[in-house]
Amino acid sequence: MLPLFTERLALRDFVAADAAAYAALRQGAEFGRLYPAEETREAFSHRLLALFVEQQAAVPRCHWQLAVTRRDDGTLLGSCGIRTVEPGRMSFGCELGEAWWGHGYAAEAAQALFDFAARLGCRELVADTLAANRAAIALAQRLGFTIADEAGEPREFAGRRHAALRLRMPLPAPVPHPTR
Repeated sequence: MLPLFTERLALRDFVAADAAAYAALRQGAEFGRLYPAEETREAFSHRLLALFVEQQAAVPRCHWQLAVTRRDDGTLLGSCGIRTVEPGRMSFGCELGEAWWGHGYAAEAAQALFDFAARLGCRELVADTLAANRAAIALAQRLGFTIADEAGEPREFAGRRHAALRLRMPLPAPVPHPTR
């Protein structure tokens, strides 16, 4: 089932060798404005990546936090993931390094992951994002998410409380591939 391929991208399981590149892409100033400072530090990023690798071995597997890489040269651009919330429902999240914003990579990676989620039996995706993260909200809405009635889980950092939105998107059943 993995890796997942698009025209420009490969979404694959993380490996320990991704640690330095993953930590580096999470340290940009704009990236960090929507996270607590400790969550953009190298040590935290290394712990996250170790968790992603550990989750790959779970049986049954319920978390797919995938490395988003350029297909032509393998450059790590970020991560995109789905996590089982309950049968038929998954949470979604995506993060790219600042250098890769504005190139359509997040939408392309997300669509590949949505197709994968549908094949796994997911019928609804949910995502939480900070209300201040206008770019993430706009992307989610372009992808088909709508703002849910209930609020997302607020976060506290930089001395203040940050409101969050919950977004929802139904997924259609996957179209079966004809047998040959």
